[in-house]
Amino acid sequence: MSRIRRLVPCLAAALAVVAAALPAVPALAHGEGAATPDLKGTYLGWWDRAAGQIESLAEAIPAETYGWRPAEGVRSVSEVFMHVAAANYGIAARAGTAIPEGVDARNLESITDKATVVTTLGRSLAHARSAVEAMTLEQLGEEVDLFGNQATKADVALLLLGHLQEHLGQSIAYARMNGVVPPWSRPAPAAAGEGEEGGAEGDEAEGGEAEGGEAESDDAGGDASGDGGATAAAAPGGWTTLPAPPAERRWTGAPIDLSLRDADLVETIRSLARIGEVNVVVQPGVSGRVTVELHDVPWDQALDVILRTHGLAAEGTGNTWLVARR
Repeated sequence: MSRIRRLVPCLAAALAVVAAALPAVPALAHGEGAATPDLKGTYLGWWDRAAGQIESLAEAIPAETYGWRPAEGVRSVSEVFMHVAAANYGIAARAGTAIPEGVDARNLESITDKATVVTTLGRSLAHARSAVEAMTLEQLGEEVDLFGNQATKADVALLLLGHLQEHLGQSIAYARMNGVVPPWSRPAPAAAGEGEEGGAEGDEAEGGEAEGGEAESDDAGGDASGDGGATAAAAPGGWTTLPAPPAERRWTGAPIDLSLRDADLVETIRSLARIGEVNVVVQPGVSGRVTVELHDVPWDQALDVILRTHGLAAEGTGNTWLVARR
């Protein structure tokens, strides 16, 4: 079975879990007392959320950071944004929505100018959204060729959203590593007339958070780190600090046994990431040794215990996390 054909059921299952946790959405009536969910509206709502976040992030990252990359051979900031744009055009074309005249999707990653990147990204997001919006429920089952694999238009729609959310998570990690807080995670401005006393109470309630405001999570479709939306902050020496996770958390990882004695911390984090099939970006300078004896513990709980022990935390969305000091 091809990689794409394996991916789509996973994405569909993930969307089903997310949908189950959402409030009721508008429904289309079909006969007396009967209704079906507005699946297209739900999908477009998630698309608009992720698209809006990645566009605002592209605006927030300084132009001088667009050439930054975490390692040699890895896409830079601008290349990630343009990779998303190219995929929006290329994947949508598989469902029959032609790439607009004058757009060279194969060479978009060569664009590095911030203004052009932001404009191109926005146009590609609107193009992909229109492609899905034009699909009817009856058309979702139509078979198409998806890069050499037999698929359906429903597969195309799911792949578009999954790909966007994947690289939104990557871009969040890139931004955080360069000291850029995503716009939607910044503390809300204090209400007019709010005094110092109210701000001090907010600090105490939030465990000393500098701004008393409540911030929204970085995620596009779920909070991988479970940090409840608290924001990273700059620390002395140029470190990025992440907030401590809540005391109560639902662990969803597969149970594992872990027996380590004086193991390298970064290699341990990478090994657990491989078990969980997630990507991790570890902040430069993180180091240490690990000695643990764990049995029948969810892998994500094991990771959290190890990170907390070393004063670290993980933050991200989808399958891309940033590990940094908290």
